[in-house]
Amino acid sequence: GIAFDIQDAQMNFVKMSFNDRGDKTLTASSQYVYKWNGYTFTLRGWTHTRNYAKGFLRNQAGTATAVVSGLIPGGQYYWKVYQYASSFAGTNPLSVNGVAVGSTTSSTSTDATVIGA
Repeated sequence: GIAFDIQDAQMNFVKMSFNDRGDKTLTASSQYVYKWNGYTFTLRGWTHTRNYAKGFLRNQAGTATAVVSGLIPGGQYYWKVYQYASSFAGTNPLSVNGVAVGSTTSSTSTDATVIGA
């Protein structure tokens, strides 16, 4: 599963979790949109939601994305990514704004797996 924290330069803080669908099989070509605190989160490429992942996952080759809209262009934001898996944990590449920032590994920890600015 995946979740985000976003903090802007004015120290406004948003934590967004996508754990509201239970155990579902998704269509990877579909998009799933969440709105929270003035931001829009658009998820694409995900194949399932599972309780053991606390939300969205992709269990086949390919790319899944989570795009955050409503940010101020050129603004500085601090962000955190969380990946949780009580089963089938793994390591995945991560890109932010099209730039590779390393990888993130899911586990049973609820701590952020990657932090950036």
